Amino acid sequence: MMKRVAIIGLGTIANKYLPVIQAQGNLDIVAYCDIKDTVLKQSLLSENLYLNYMNIPLDNLDYVFVLTSPITHFTIAKYFLDNNISVFVEKPGTTTIEELQSLIKIAQKNNKIFDVILHWKYGKELNYARQYFTKDIKIIQVQVFDPYYDGTIHSDKVSLGGAWMDSGINVLSMLSLFYNLENMNFIQVTAKVESSTALDYETHVDLKHDNTQIMIDLIWNPYKNYKSTELTYIDGTKVIIDHTNQSILKNKYIIENSINKDRLTTHYSNFFSALEDYKVDYCILIRLHRLVFQIKKEISSH
Repeated sequence: MMKRVAIIGLGTIANKYLPVIQAQGNLDIVAYCDIKDTVLKQSLLSENLYLNYMNIPLDNLDYVFVLTSPITHFTIAKYFLDNNISVFVEKPGTTTIEELQSLIKIAQKNNKIFDVILHWKYGKELNYARQYFTKDIKIIQVQVFDPYYDGTIHSDKVSLGGAWMDSGINVLSMLSLFYNLENMNFIQVTAKVESSTALDYETHVDLKHDNTQIMIDLIWNPYKNYKSTELTYIDGTKVIIDHTNQSILKNKYIIENSINKDRLTTHYSNFFSALEDYKVDYCILIRLHRLVFQIKKEISSH
């Protein structure tokens, strides 16, 4: 059955959404909305374009995808949920835990879906990774490099809220596939913060789950765009989950290789393929954001 979709926000990430949605065959984009004059917006047919999301006809609208800055998520999502329409937002879901819980309550009351698209969870390499997350892991080291800083944070990346708010939630969502976040203990965080924006561009976080040490390094620099997770076992064996190339290496030898599309296209393709029988675990979603906000508060206090 064809579902009618609205897209709010036509920036960089929308360029990944549109071809994936169009390839599904069961989703019809009936409305696009952005207050800004983006390149993507200029390429779209004017009759489906809106400057104000409140002007989008609500009749028979099934899903709204909110791809705007996180500070706008709550207001936009609440509007559509109040009008009995399911809403998905890009990460992080909101800027406070109270806002997140409020949206969840509205969704539950109206028997609609509200969720945050945690795209890392849909990496194809993670289909193979589960067998490697055992009790014998001594250290997990996650490294995320993004080319968003070259002496100053790029102006179009300021709205991301810093390295931790942008990528920390991705890392935790991936770890939530293999570990109970309720048992994830925060140890410490160190960060380099740009004075003019008060945003972190290089962040190190230490966590612990039972006897497993977890180290997360998020680095914005002009030279590298790469994501990986290295598992070190008690016996010294190393397994690397290469998120960028969607592959898994054991002691430097490739043992799983699933790349056939760029990683974001793969993530969103897998997400939309799962949409028909979609289920939300709000306990995990709340715990995930609570930990994200806790560490963000620690960064801000430095």
